[in-house]
Amino acid sequence: MLDITGKVVATYPSKTTVRWIYKAEMELLLRIAGFARWRILGGFDGRPLLHENEAMIVQAWTASSPKSTQDTAPGCH
Repeated sequence: MLDITGKVVATYPSKTTVRWIYKAEMELLLRIAGFARWRILGGFDGRPLLHENEAMIVQAWTASSPKSTQDTAPGCH
């Protein structure tokens, strides 16, 4: 935490565990969770996920979700 002058006056250590999830595993998790369809993208600009080191952006819809125009875009399952 910083005071009004920007000096550190308190710290709060925490521990975080990070685990990578790859595309095939994410698809399995979505299927098991009951999602009816999904898109996995390589960025918020809608580009396809081509490499494992890219950010993975996931859009998922349940069976009761309204039909979206994005559902039919490339990469939608």
